[in-house]
Amino acid sequence: MSLSPITHTDEVVHIKDLETAKIIKLYQRDFSMDVKPELGHMPKIGIYQCKKSLLRFYENYTEIAGKDAFYCQLARQYPAYYSEEKWEFNAILPFLNPSMEILEIGAGHGYFLQKLKGLGFSKLTGLEISSDAVEACRAKGFDMIKSPIEELTGDRSFDAICSFQIFEHLPNVDAALRKSIDALRPGGIMSIAVPNNHSLLFALEPYHTLNLPPHHVMLWDEISLRKIADLYGLELVDILKSEASVSEKSRIYKAQLTGIFGSFFASILHPLTRFMAKKWMGNRYGACIIALYRKK
Repeated sequence: MSLSPITHTDEVVHIKDLETAKIIKLYQRDFSMDVKPELGHMPKIGIYQCKKSLLRFYENYTEIAGKDAFYCQLARQYPAYYSEEKWEFNAILPFLNPSMEILEIGAGHGYFLQKLKGLGFSKLTGLEISSDAVEACRAKGFDMIKSPIEELTGDRSFDAICSFQIFEHLPNVDAALRKSIDALRPGGIMSIAVPNNHSLLFALEPYHTLNLPPHHVMLWDEISLRKIADLYGLELVDILKSEASVSEKSRIYKAQLTGIFGSFFASILHPLTRFMAKKWMGNRYGACIIALYRKK
C-alpha cells in the first residue's frame, strides 16, 4: 500500500487496480514508447484515495513517475505535446497584471511566457525538469531554472506562481505545494491547472493513455483541489472548468458506445453517428480544471 502523497500516512482507501500489461501496450500503440522499465515490475497498478485530501493517486507513485528522459522522448514522439495555445492560458489572465513577478512551473517550450511577454509582462521566470524544454526557453530569452519545484533553492519570491498540467505528474506533491507557497509573496496568486478527473472524458476511460503512469501519477478533481485550500491555509479564489470541445465530446461519445456495445461495435457505430454527439450532448466539462488560491 502507498502512503498518501499529501499526509504521508496510510490513511488511504483502495479504489481499484489497472492492468500493467494493458498500460504498456497503450504507450507502445499510441506513442511507440516502451514503459516496461518504469512499470514492468508491477503486474497491476492500484488507484488509492487519501482520506483527508480526497486526492486519488497511483500506488508507488514515487517509483513509477516519469523522469526527464521519459518526457524528452514523449515530446519527440508526440510533437503536439507542448501546445502553443491552451484554454487555461487565457482563463487565468484576469487574475494577473503586468506589474507582477511571475514564475511558471513546468514552462515547456515557453508558450505561456511568450503570451505574457506579448501582453507587456516583463518579470517572467520558468522552471522545468526537462533539459530539452530548458534549452528551448533559454533560446527565446527567458530566465529559466532547471529543477523540480520541491528542490527550488534561494530566497526568490513571486507575486504569482502558475502551473499548467503539472501537478498530476509530481510524485512529491506535498513538498511541491509547500515550496510553491513558500515562494509566493503574501497576497500572491497560485494557479494550478490539472486534468479534471470528474469529466466524462476520463471517468468513462480509465485507460486514457496520457492519464496513466508514468505520465500521470495523481488524479485531481474539484473536491481534492478545494481540500488543498483548507489543508495548506490558502484562500480559494475560484474554480474554473473548461467546456468539452467537439473532439472531446466525440471521444466521450465513443467511450459511451463502448460501454454499451463493446469496443468492436463502437468502432463501427462511432464514425457513422458521432455527428449526433455535437447536437444532443450539450455542455459537458472538458479535460481541464483550474484552482486559483491566494496566500493569506
